Amino acid sequence: MSAPLHSTEEAIDYLTRTVGIYPHFDIDHFEHGWLVVPCPSPEEEAAGVWMLGYTQRIVDARTGVITEFGSSASPTEAVRQYSAFVEDGTPMSGIQIYPHRTEIHVHRLEETPTVIEYFTQVRDIGSGEPQPAFILTINKQTRHFEPTDAASRTIFDWATTSFETDRMWPTSGTVLGPLGA
Repeated sequence: MSAPLHSTEEAIDYLTRTVGIYPHFDIDHFEHGWLVVPCPSPEEEAAGVWMLGYTQRIVDARTGVITEFGSSASPTEAVRQYSAFVEDGTPMSGIQIYPHRTEIHVHRLEETPTVIEYFTQVRDIGSGEPQPAFILTINKQTRHFEPTDAASRTIFDWATTSFETDRMWPTSGTVLGPLGA
């Protein structure tokens, strides 16, 4: 947990230091914190390209918890759900992405020209309890992966980012993930 955040500048700095921030974004203050929404770059806007799959993030001003809402939730819906969660505990579709709640250990099992498989073990950081191990399969050509749960999405994002950076699929690593991963 962080100290309370008091300004938009503090929220942007906090996001940058913890989980990163979109290159182009709008940030709006509301009763419980800030809503961060990605925006297209001038080039993307000129080309008529929108960032499919980008998510909204909410930074809680009091606790520093960062919650991510899928692209299917509008910014208004993300704020509504988060406010209801804070005020009365109503379940929300957002996932806490910071502070990290799980530690995911990943080891490559097999790789072919089209598919890569990873052995995956997820551990809840709070309780220390491991969750059942599983195998994640990524189709390297279509970028589809199975299973499609939160932990698999976290590993997929880590592996594809590593590939796009290094031009090699990672052989092993430890990834920090959200609650429920």
